Amino acid sequence: MDLIFEILIPAGTHIPGLTFSEPVFEWQGEKYPQGPPEADFGSNYKLVYSPVTDFVQRNLPVMSTSTDWQCISVKGAGLDIYGRKLWMNTPEYEEPEDPEEAHYTMRDLLQTMCAGNKWVVVIDTDEPFDVISSGSLTLVMTNLAGVIKGDIEEKGFLICGEGSNLVG
Repeated sequence: MDLIFEILIPAGTHIPGLTFSEPVFEWQGEKYPQGPPEADFGSNYKLVYSPVTDFVQRNLPVMSTSTDWQCISVKGAGLDIYGRKLWMNTPEYEEPEDPEEAHYTMRDLLQTMCAGNKWVVVIDTDEPFDVISSGSLTLVMTNLAGVIKGDIEEKGFLICGEGSNLVG
């Protein structure tokens, strides 16, 4: 499944523990920029700044349009690992694939990115989607799991919320 997973947070928000830097290629003492700023969250998630797409801008609820959003795309093996755990019915907190990754789960990522801020999460499967103007990170986790496992078919989500209270 091709899954786009993005987190929008207000522009200028500092995310504790994450340092975004522009990747560079160095050749003969010269540095050449190689794309937008990115950061690693553990070794399985790569967070990359990307523009907020017109599609997302057009579909933001009215109460969210006045915020200047920055978009961070979630990439890397973390989504695949999370998906495998869902398919095997392994709770995320059990048996990390790498013990050093125990605090770099999907749940930890969402709590880190969304702590104390307004946020918008985009789960896009290139299909029609629902806009949820007042959601929670628990709802994000539920819907992401449903999309990955196929319990929610042919649907993506744009979920808006504030803070990082996750239940369960």
